[in-house]
Amino acid sequence: MNIEKSSQKHTTSSNSSRSSSKLRSRSRSNSQRRDRKTEKTESTDDKQGSDQNVKIESNIPQTARGKRQLTYIKDLPKRPPKCPNYPQQFREINLVTNNFSVRSKRNGIIVVYSVKFLPFIDPQNNNLKREIIKSQEDALREYLGPFVYYSNTIIGSKESSTFNFKLEKPIKFEDYDYYLEIKKVKVINMQDLENPNPIEADKPLMFFNYLIKDFFKNLKYQEHGKTRKFHDISRRQPIPETELSVIPGFAVNFQTNEQGFSFKIDISHRIIRTTTVLQYIDQIWKEQSNKQCREKYVTHVMTKQLVLANYGTYRTYSVDNLLFDQNTAEYSIELADSKGKQQFITMDQYFKQRYNYDIKNKKAPLLVIEDTKTNRKVYLVAELCIMAGVPDNLNEFTRKQIQKECQTNPKDRFEKIKKMLFDLINRQPQTGLTMQKLKEEFGIDINSTPQYVKAKQLRPPNIVFGNQNVMPQGDKENFSFNCNNQSAFIKRYEVRIAIISPYDFDCEEFTQNIHELIQKYGIKMGVQTKCHYLSGQRQNYIAEIEQTIMRNVPHTTNMIVIVLNRYMKNCYAPLKKMCMSEKFGVLTQMVSSDSISKQKKGLFSIIQKLAIQMMDKVGNCLWTVQLPQKWPDNIMIVSVIIEKGKFAGMLSSLDKTYSRYYSQMSTKIVEKCLIKDIGDMMKQSFLQFKQENGCFPQKIIYFRDGLSEESISHLLQYETREIVLAANQLCQFGDQIIIINIQNTNITKLFREERDQYFNAPAGTVVDSEITTKNYEFILVPVYSSRGCPRPILYRIIYDTIKIPMEQLQDFVYGQCYNYQNWTGSIKLPAIVKNCQKMIKFLVEILQTEPINKLRSSFYYL
Repeated sequence: MNIEKSSQKHTTSSNSSRSSSKLRSRSRSNSQRRDRKTEKTESTDDKQGSDQNVKIESNIPQTARGKRQLTYIKDLPKRPPKCPNYPQQFREINLVTNNFSVRSKRNGIIVVYSVKFLPFIDPQNNNLKREIIKSQEDALREYLGPFVYYSNTIIGSKESSTFNFKLEKPIKFEDYDYYLEIKKVKVINMQDLENPNPIEADKPLMFFNYLIKDFFKNLKYQEHGKTRKFHDISRRQPIPETELSVIPGFAVNFQTNEQGFSFKIDISHRIIRTTTVLQYIDQIWKEQSNKQCREKYVTHVMTKQLVLANYGTYRTYSVDNLLFDQNTAEYSIELADSKGKQQFITMDQYFKQRYNYDIKNKKAPLLVIEDTKTNRKVYLVAELCIMAGVPDNLNEFTRKQIQKECQTNPKDRFEKIKKMLFDLINRQPQTGLTMQKLKEEFGIDINSTPQYVKAKQLRPPNIVFGNQNVMPQGDKENFSFNCNNQSAFIKRYEVRIAIISPYDFDCEEFTQNIHELIQKYGIKMGVQTKCHYLSGQRQNYIAEIEQTIMRNVPHTTNMIVIVLNRYMKNCYAPLKKMCMSEKFGVLTQMVSSDSISKQKKGLFSIIQKLAIQMMDKVGNCLWTVQLPQKWPDNIMIVSVIIEKGKFAGMLSSLDKTYSRYYSQMSTKIVEKCLIKDIGDMMKQSFLQFKQENGCFPQKIIYFRDGLSEESISHLLQYETREIVLAANQLCQFGDQIIIINIQNTNITKLFREERDQYFNAPAGTVVDSEITTKNYEFILVPVYSSRGCPRPILYRIIYDTIKIPMEQLQDFVYGQCYNYQNWTGSIKLPAIVKNCQKMIKFLVEILQTEPINKLRSSFYYL
């Protein structure tokens, strides 16, 4: 391999900037795009440096990522010392994790090179690029040492004495002559893994991420998106008696924690539908008769749906729009040929040349994907895509089938993890790196022995009923409580019910059971419940129910129970909208007639659950949990959930026992995570709290879900300031707030090991050291499962001026997992977070607007 020095100056940019080019229609020129981008991103950076006490009246700080002052993980609050004065009750347990330590040379280096192919190769044709690199692997190793190639980048272990170089002789490949031009971009020191600056620490992490991608590609696994989840699509299996398939695989991650640098690996399953996007569109197309209505309806349903391109690298996309009335035999797209020249070819030609596929339905709507980074559009063919993800309207049978296919007991799960790690460590591919070479050249060695950790199992909280306190019972692993023969904790409101049911439903027995249960809990029933029967005319159910409410249901009724038979399944959403509108403004309880039939197994528990939901919806509460010792007064807890990147739901507590909440919704979402009117929403929460308690809250615990590092920075710069300013406009609040970021997507698994057997960690397990970072964070396992493996939840405190002892905060969070009125035990998340999830989902998918004011403090979403 002959090398000649390049006279070009060293630059860090490479041809990889074009790698985001996709199929696109004729569009405006690059200069126009730049101008428009500049208009959108006029600098607000000057405002960022202004006085933090001045309220920002304009939009949130925009773009200019390099100029924006970010808050990194290293800047977040550090773990506080243990509080000797707080009597936390727990027992110590030893657990094994799915973390494996990684050792590396402290003086080792990683060299990053950019690769340019001459003539230009289309960015989508990554397979051709990899084949060219493979053909020259031995020659390249002489200069670069062992290396990994990924996306126009070579990461090597040896710093070439030649700054920039290119092949002197062309590479003959598929009747074309290619040249490689390689430029050194940067040198990374392995000791930077311990660098407290996350920018420097992320550089070697990038190498490990490239490395693991290369390993899994050699094992024929496909990465879906940029999630570091790899699945073997050749092992795709249909789920029996469903329209779904499951693809087995693994989720991996490199991270630094208190014990050092580690590799994390877990089982992962990807669920896809067997239905193509075209088949799905055909189904929903038939639901409308008018063509214009059809196009609007189909576009509405398909927007933000996830689809899997069933070809190439099997990428997953989120649909932004649909393009109708086009013919793929005529519709042109722009892309570069093998020599880098831009050309226009039809969609038919492209798929025939690239994938040897003849598009059958040429007039089907095209799926439009908007790439916000490049301001370009990607067009997908519906018949070549599969609906990804699990449908929202799964029946119980399908859910059980999915669980059967995906659930893995702890022993089998851990054995699969160890086997995959063994395959990664001992693989001997014909090309690419091996672990042995990594050990020799980079000094990198993954330990095959998992990391062990000391954890603590918290004592469950007392459950407070109206007549007594009850300790949840169970073995050492799981706990629950019984609410039979108990008195309700809050029983201020009468329950006045009206029942509307089909003519063939036994209403009297159902009414009697509901009355007996509610009265046993010490709650008064209003006037005698009346049953109103429908005529059975299937086409007029909604209109008939509306007339029944107007004519026969008293205005004093605060709960309407509507029994739905199998012909009324599509009536749920319209009936909810109608009853909760300004016209009626009444709460409803929908009941499936099949679920409460006499032959139904567990009928008592179903009716009991319905009775509790009705009691709670009108303002009562069956139980609450005992708060930790020395818990401060007048703390309001708040939860915010972002749904589909467009809607924000907020729940804020109204009482000191955190049993009732006030709900709000906002559509003013910026950068997919920030709420533009968060200050106004917080003011409303403060006013509602004062109305209930006679005083404003003095402190706030603010739960946010799934924020990325960049999102955390934006939230701390904007939302925190807006919340504090809004609170201080109403009272002397100061700056008393804790912000907790909940991460329930981490792949950490915790196992209890006994005599070579593995079991799940028990309920109440907390880990706050060793496998966590030195920041203020802890891992909580609030539930135990004998089947499958529950996912531990990571709670990261990203802002704290209250300084509650860590042990007290852990007890509070775990206790709130028992405060969910739909379950007599602990759930995966604190009750307010779970309720917020249900609330925003209900508002977005069912009500499609905010409820009227008088219903906002009720559990209308249960």
